[in-house]
Amino acid sequence: MDCVIGDYYEQWLATYQRGPEDVEGVTNATFVSAAVTEGLVTEIWWVLPDYLYWSERFDCIETFISNGEPRTFYKYVKYCDCQEENNHVVCTLMQVHTVAPPLLTLDMYEKTEARVHFVTIGMLPQFEEEVLLDVDTDYFINRLDIDRYPDYFYNQGEITPWITIERFMRVLHRIRIRSRVATVAVSPYYTHEEYHYLSNVVADELDRYLSFLYPTRITGRFQVE
Repeated sequence: MDCVIGDYYEQWLATYQRGPEDVEGVTNATFVSAAVTEGLVTEIWWVLPDYLYWSERFDCIETFISNGEPRTFYKYVKYCDCQEENNHVVCTLMQVHTVAPPLLTLDMYEKTEARVHFVTIGMLPQFEEEVLLDVDTDYFINRLDIDRYPDYFYNQGEITPWITIERFMRVLHRIRIRSRVATVAVSPYYTHEEYHYLSNVVADELDRYLSFLYPTRITGRFQVE
């Protein structure tokens, strides 16, 4: 069965009313999968938190390959043809068969045309092209990472984001990110409950930043309960 993007979104959006622990076969990979399948995305820069990037060794090709075969990430994602490029690892994304959302019973992977760069925020280059910018709030403070990496989240006994929004925005200004489509996700399951509000702060900062680049534009926000 071929992936029809309309059918895909109908299935994907239907999961919004359920918690992550109840959803089988629908992940970030599923969302990217449809865009890659339709040829909307050919290059992805995955910006990982510094602590996760270095501790999980995303700087090593061996992290993506096990016994000569692509490893599986987050239950569904696999990469192939990994190589080092400009001091970071770049891999080709493998598609989960031709069915979306991918199901647990499917184990057939196909090579796509999408290249994935694994970097930290400090490694981002100055892009010549415009990008589609997506920011997940759990990038700043993922509740599942606090106990695993306490040195990054505790400041004088209090839990705080490992990186400030000010520092995050300074990087975007420095490399002059240009994006006509920017999204900010609350990620309520992963973002620490006391910091859900950061999604609004990030959205406001991006709005101010992009307003200088695109004086005439359409803005809007939506929220799914």
